[in-house]
Amino acid sequence: MEERMFRRMGLLLCLGYLSSSPALEILHDTPARFHVTHGLHGVVSAQEERAAEVGVQILQSGGNAVDAAVASAFALMVTLPRAGSLGGGGFAMLALQADHYQPRFIDFREMAPGLAKSTMMVNSQGEIDSQHIRRSWLSVGVPGNVAGLCYLEGHFGQLTLSQVMQPAITMAEKGIVVEPYLANAMHRYRTILAENKATEKMLSHTDGSEYRYGDIMKRPDLAKSLRLIAEQGSDAFYKGQLAKAIVASSRQGGGIFRLEDLAHYQVI
Repeated sequence: MEERMFRRMGLLLCLGYLSSSPALEILHDTPARFHVTHGLHGVVSAQEERAAEVGVQILQSGGNAVDAAVASAFALMVTLPRAGSLGGGGFAMLALQADHYQPRFIDFREMAPGLAKSTMMVNSQGEIDSQHIRRSWLSVGVPGNVAGLCYLEGHFGQLTLSQVMQPAITMAEKGIVVEPYLANAMHRYRTILAENKATEKMLSHTDGSEYRYGDIMKRPDLAKSLRLIAEQGSDAFYKGQLAKAIVASSRQGGGIFRLEDLAHYQVI
């Protein structure tokens, strides 16, 4: 294979690419935990079927394995938010023909903000505060996903960032059918999601009711954010209006994010 890429971000994407016009078979969801399959021209694996299909489309349009992985990762932000988001982080391992298949490790995990302290998760009794660790702005690191995905596309992809992000933007704008696993997850964690009004609004109908299986869920705000990133690159997220919105939300929620925390984020 010309390229192999393994990327971990709460999921594992395994992609390979051989031909610029591959004939690929899409492996659909089944109840089985493990699938055994093979392909002569390429394989795309993701935690959600539609995101994997996006990767297949990218390969078929002439993209390479990195293009497919980045496109699938952005698509997951729409189709399965718990598996991928603008606010997460990750890493990538690549073995490229141009490097004689020498492995590369790209680290874009979250970074602690500059004002973070080792004692900020400890309560007045000197014990770890589980509430702060799990459900507070103090537990949030500076996101690395956008920087990492843009870095991968810019350094190793063959297509443009706009091209690989367009499928995710289209799905966010036009909406997707809510599948059972997404409906069940939103229902199960609805009480927790409701603690943040912006999140509750984002994952609810305009009348406040929850999404159910078969409903069409649109993500207009996410689409706008993705389009900004597609047009302006990672600076839109780390130095532009999105960065200001993140810092404002952090401060409102008792967090410690500053604009410089986002502006100074670096992929390793």
